[in-house]
Amino acid sequence: MMRYRWLKVGLPAFMAGCTNNNINVTVTAAMQTGASSDAGVEGTHTGDPTTGASADATTADAVSTTSGVSTGGDPSATDTTVGTSGDASGDPNTSSGGPVEPPRYAVLNDCNGGGLYIADLEDEWNVTAPPLPAGWGSLGLGVSDQYVYVWLTDNGTIARYGFSSAAWEPYIEGPVAITDKHGWIEWVGGDKLCMAFWGRSELHCHDGASWRMIPLTIQSDWWASWDPETNELYIKPWKNNGFQVVDLDDDTIVRTVVGEAFDDPYHKCIFDYHDGHVYLDRGPNPVRLDSQSGASSELPIPAIGWRGGGVHPLTGELYLVNDLDKQAVAGIQEYDPGSMQTTLLPYMPITYWAQRVVFQAPTGG
Repeated sequence: MMRYRWLKVGLPAFMAGCTNNNINVTVTAAMQTGASSDAGVEGTHTGDPTTGASADATTADAVSTTSGVSTGGDPSATDTTVGTSGDASGDPNTSSGGPVEPPRYAVLNDCNGGGLYIADLEDEWNVTAPPLPAGWGSLGLGVSDQYVYVWLTDNGTIARYGFSSAAWEPYIEGPVAITDKHGWIEWVGGDKLCMAFWGRSELHCHDGASWRMIPLTIQSDWWASWDPETNELYIKPWKNNGFQVVDLDDDTIVRTVVGEAFDDPYHKCIFDYHDGHVYLDRGPNPVRLDSQSGASSELPIPAIGWRGGGVHPLTGELYLVNDLDKQAVAGIQEYDPGSMQTTLLPYMPITYWAQRVVFQAPTGG
């Protein structure tokens, strides 16, 4: 493993509390989905997740490339309820009564969806690159406390990689309504997953037993991020730096923030919810949006390369993995939102391209 060290240097922080005047927020009343012919329980593929056999379902039209501007709902209808998360909703394993165990691993997902690395946080971000299963597709990865979940395009199934076993295994068949090979998977607690395809307005969620489809009023972009405290899922709109929020307790759209149009392939590999804020990238600086109002502020993080990142689920620090001039090493920055200080960590794992960072979910508590 090639690695070299830099001294930790606190980089100067610049106040950058500018507000984005192009933000539009709509709070949507409970949106009926169960009775709609476009929603409800879905079937599954009949492809064998172990053999890579072709799925029986028919693929729909290619991805749309229209602008991801939300139509929202009735902006005057306000839903003031907050979804609660408990055992039934698939909250992370935080009820064991023991101390909270921080994540040991961070999953680095190629910003083009083409691969992954597992970084060991207890070993100076040293990375391994598990061999990819047959049929690997260009989807953002789901990450729980035990597994990494991936979409297999050749048979329409989902496989998972165990942190402890260091091996892939078949998991579940995907939803019938495949609309593209590109998109994302997000772990949403317990045995539950949600996924969506680029440029489409359908959210597919699996509750551990079956798939259901939830209509969106935006077209989905590359990523999503789950809030385990409220059981709400934040979804990035197509080519837009905003988000739509779905309450997974009742499958309703509760909030939509329409941000600025943005389609820079070199600065779209950050999308993470944490503690009342949504973190996104926007060259030259990442931004942080208030999860309720959508108010935006730039983060004073020096750009050192094409980057991706993610927020540590316990500390709230933003970690950026930077492609240093297309070299086979990455520079890692740690940004503290409290002090607004950026530290260049003394580790340089061997990776190619920029990487979105998805931390292993914490356990215990």
